[in-house]
This record gives sequence, structure tokens and C-alpha cells, in this order.
Amino acid sequence: MKKRPIFRDLRLQSNRFFIPVAGLILILYSSTPGRAEPPYNQTPRDEKYLREDLTRLAADPDNPVLLREAGISYFQVGSPENDEYLKSAAELLEKAYKINPDDSFTVMFLGCTYGQEAGNASIFSRKKMAARAFEFIDRAIALEPGSYRLRLMRGLSGLKADGRCGRDKPLKEDIDFIRSFLKAEPPEDVPVHLTGSGLMLLGNYYDSLGDEETARKYWNMAIKIGPGTELEKAAQEKLGEI
Repeated sequence: MKKRPIFRDLRLQSNRFFIPVAGLILILYSSTPGRAEPPYNQTPRDEKYLREDLTRLAADPDNPVLLREAGISYFQVGSPENDEYLKSAAELLEKAYKINPDDSFTVMFLGCTYGQEAGNASIFSRKKMAARAFEFIDRAIALEPGSYRLRLMRGLSGLKADGRCGRDKPLKEDIDFIRSFLKAEPPEDVPVHLTGSGLMLLGNYYDSLGDEETARKYWNMAIKIGPGTELEKAAQEKLGEI
């Protein structure tokens, strides 16, 4: 299967499960005990949400959590071709990273922002920019290797990456992690749609290898846990393509 350009359409929107073009999963993240992360919620990140983030940030401009959240909102709200929003996302996430370089989600979203910029760049600079993006994405995993959400995010980026990026090995690691995670009973704090996201990613991965039987298995599992939802619709669409 021919892969799409580096990081094209790699936005992580909190109100949707799937990237429209590729049918891949859009990942949410939630709080982990002992970490300075916001509580999980499914409120769509729209322009209003972004304005509220910026208002909170204006009152405390050096707060790394508020910087991260505003940066993520810019990243999610803007279209893939919106260079101004991507630039604002990068600026805020870079500032958050300088204050707290060990926050795994700051590092991950900064890498994803760089990756989206790589997807919009000229062919001459794209490979170098993508390499920088993956340096941050890999560092996020090194900071928190047991995070299912981070593994989903890196797995998505790896599956969408151009073959010249050399992402086969880390992608396989993430796929193995996600498959093992889903064999066990999902923790209570993992919403059903995140389980479905993992199943869809597994299906798409095996589809990319030409293993249609295994791909169908995971897409059918996604349908089973999400009847009547966008998850079922996306899985049915994938099944209809093979």
C-alpha cells in the first residue's frame, strides 16, 4: 500500500475519532495520577475553546500546563494548511517545553506540530523536518513508555509516515504494545473510543501489510464495541474498501 506524504493531516482533534482522509484514529489524552495534566473531557476544541485557553494563559503566561493546552488547541483547531495556527502552536509548546522538558504530552504534541509543518514544507526540507519531529515523538515515548495514549499517537504518526523516515521498527513496537494492551482488560480510566482507536489502528496497520484477514478481525472488533457510533461507521468504511 502506498503511504501518504509525511505527516499529512496529522491533527489530533478531541471531538473526532478519525482523520477523514486516511480513516485513522485521532487520539485524546487524559490525566494520570501524579502528573500535571488536565482532567479528561470530550469537549470539542473549537475557536471558542481556543479563546478560553488564551484567556487563561494571559492571566498566567509562564504556566507550562496552560502553555501546553493553548498550544494543543492551536494545533487541533487549525486546518493542516493553516501555517499561522501551526506557528502559534509551535511557539507555545516550545515555551512550555523549555519550562518543563519532561512533560510527555508537551513533547509529543510539539513533535506532532513539527511533523505537520514537515507535511506542509517543500520536498527539499521535508525529510529533515520530519526527522526532528520524530526525535520529539520518540522522546515522549522514552519519558512515558507505558502510556497507551502516547503509543497510539506515535503509532498513528508512524503508520502515516513516508517510508524514507525509517519508522518501521518503532511502529512495530507500538503495534505490539497496543495489541498486548488490548488483550488484557482495559483499565477503567480508558474510554471505549480509545480502545476502539487502538483496534482501528491495528486494522489499518495489518491492511498496510496486505494482511486483509487480520485487518478485518480488528475492524470487526471495533464495530462490536461501538455499535451505532462513528467508530462503527469508520470500521464499516474500511471493510468496504477491501
